[in-house]
Amino acid sequence: MCGLISHLGRGFLKLVVITSLCSSCAPLVARIPTVSDEKVAQFVRATGLEIVAVSEQRDSWTAYRFHLAGFARPDILGLSTGNHQVYISYELARRAYRDDAYQWLLRQTLAHEIAHDVLGRRGGPEKSEDQNGLANRITGSDLGLSGWFSFRLYPRSAELAADRKAMEYWSKLGWDCSHWVALFADFLAQGYQGDVDHPTKERLEQAQNICAAPAA
Repeated sequence: MCGLISHLGRGFLKLVVITSLCSSCAPLVARIPTVSDEKVAQFVRATGLEIVAVSEQRDSWTAYRFHLAGFARPDILGLSTGNHQVYISYELARRAYRDDAYQWLLRQTLAHEIAHDVLGRRGGPEKSEDQNGLANRITGSDLGLSGWFSFRLYPRSAELAADRKAMEYWSKLGWDCSHWVALFADFLAQGYQGDVDHPTKERLEQAQNICAAPAA
C-alpha cells in the first residue's frame, strides 16, 4: 500500500499535498530513482527517527528506511510506500540540511508521512465526496518510473487524521505547532485553496484548533 505524496510549488513556498495509493507497490519501490548523499541521508534519517521514537511504531524503529528520492517531477516532496519505507525529495532534504528555514517543512513532511504509515487509510467516517478526484493527478512518470501505475486516493478523513497524528508527534517532541499552522496559513495567503481531498482551509483550521487547545 503506497502512501503520501506531497508537492512544493515554485521556490518551495507553496505546498500542495496530494495523497495516493498505488495498486502494486513492490515494483514501484524497486524503481523509484534515489540519490546517494550520505551526509544528507543521515540528517533525514536522524530527523525521521526522532519522530518514529514518539510514534506507535517506536519498537519497530530499526525497520524504518528513509530514502533520498530523485523524483522526475521537481515539486514532489515525498512518498510513503508503507512497510516503514519513506522517500523524501533530495531537493527538499539538501535544502533543509543547509538552511534551518526548511527544517520545519521537512519535519512536517516526515511527521505526516510517518503518521500515514501508522494509520494507513484509517482516520474516521468517510463521506462520499472523499473519493472524488485530484486537481493535479500524479503519474508514475512524475516519480521517475517507467511503465504504467494506477493510483487510488486516500480519503479526506485519512488526510486530516494524519495531520492530527503528526501534530501529536510534534507536541511530544516539543516542536512549536505555530510552525505547522504558518505553513498552511502561507498557502492560503498565496491563494492556494487545495482540492476536495486536501482542503487547505480545513487543514489550517484543524491545525489552529489543535495548536490553540490547552495541554492535557
